[in-house]
Amino acid sequence: SSVFGANLAVRQSRLVLDPAGSPVGEDMTGLRDAGCRAWCAYLSVMIFFVFDVFCRLIGDDVTNDIQDTFGLNAVSVSTATGTTFFAAYAVAQMPAGILLDGMGPKYAMPAAMLLLAASLVVAGTAPNITVFVVGRALSGLACGFAWIGTVKVVRSCWGLTRSGDLLLGAVNAGGTGVGAFLAASPFGLLSDAFGWRGAFLAVAAVPLVLAPFAFMVISNGSHAAQNHDSEMQQSLLPSPTLLPQILSTPRIWCLVVFMAGFDAPFETFTGIWAAPFLKTACHWTASAATNAVSLLQLVTLASMLLATPVVTALRIVPRQCLFMAALSAFGLAGFVQLVWSTQHCNPLLTTLSLVSIGATQAGGIVGWIVASKDPLCQGAASTGYVAGTLNAMIIAIDAMTPGLFGMFLDLNWHGAVDAQGGRLYDLTAFSEAMTMFCFMLAAGCGSSIVLSCLVSKTN
Repeated sequence: SSVFGANLAVRQSRLVLDPAGSPVGEDMTGLRDAGCRAWCAYLSVMIFFVFDVFCRLIGDDVTNDIQDTFGLNAVSVSTATGTTFFAAYAVAQMPAGILLDGMGPKYAMPAAMLLLAASLVVAGTAPNITVFVVGRALSGLACGFAWIGTVKVVRSCWGLTRSGDLLLGAVNAGGTGVGAFLAASPFGLLSDAFGWRGAFLAVAAVPLVLAPFAFMVISNGSHAAQNHDSEMQQSLLPSPTLLPQILSTPRIWCLVVFMAGFDAPFETFTGIWAAPFLKTACHWTASAATNAVSLLQLVTLASMLLATPVVTALRIVPRQCLFMAALSAFGLAGFVQLVWSTQHCNPLLTTLSLVSIGATQAGGIVGWIVASKDPLCQGAASTGYVAGTLNAMIIAIDAMTPGLFGMFLDLNWHGAVDAQGGRLYDLTAFSEAMTMFCFMLAAGCGSSIVLSCLVSKTN
């Protein structure tokens, strides 16, 4: 029988828990059937995910400020702001999945929010680059709980239903779009007003306030309700056979290549180098560069909101995989145009390229919907561990990408510096570095097509 078809039996037989702990049948497909506490829990994890994305990308607007403060080159600033964060994020994934499945999101998610608040204070008050790196690493560990915790909460409350798909898509779209937008112009204005240190300290208040609210509204469910379904009984540690199953499943590796293929270029470019590219290589004004990055973020939000109903309407996984391939190809076209702009940065074509790159982020919705329905998740029982393992592999690639991008920039640096002695990189340097993004997106496109074929064969 089909491995994806096996989900049907699970969906027909499984009882899932709402946040109040009462068993809810899988026929709860209407969003109106969810209780107030479920929606409050959903709101809390959505806000946390917004801050996850925000913390990934806040380096972009203050990259030059951090370079000047600590005297860093491209490799160093990429490592300090990007690689450190994503390396810690990747390390956190499997432990976070174990804690979410074992302790439950009620305790794990608020603890991660408090850690995030503390990490922003550490980074904002850092007297030297070493302490700043520690702060960014702590932010990565904390944010490592955000997305897989969201998947855990949504699947536990709404099960493997179309409602659950829509809600996951909404979190991915809203969280990525809003978080990315806040990391652009609003954070830029905050840093202009209070300096980058003051901006870090100001935003630390949000997860600090969010933590007690999340603790009150998120529930792990009652012990009696969990016993009603033996598959929902969890020990702190997952089955020892689950990790080998995950690592030996071709579907998982196809998802890794696809999601890392569009996510790592977007995070590195938008989170660190988009504004410097536009200002120093394309010679745009600071305000024009900030507005262009904000446009990219708004396109990201719009594309993800539009993609959510499209993905759920496609229903059949092979079609969803082909949609993933189309999105990767669209982002590839954007970076190819930027790579070819080695002699002159045409404002119109550059803007269109940014729009294309932003639209690619809609792929995260379909990728995670497909992943969270995989039979390895056993409904909602092992969602945290499977999502954590998958995300660890994706983020490991995310963590390596900023450093590699910075290395290519430094290799093609021609000696130009700004008034503070910081390195300035021209179009040729950026073109050479962004060629790596093109290969990653092309690989993601191909892996999506392979995944579509793999799923089709099993049906």
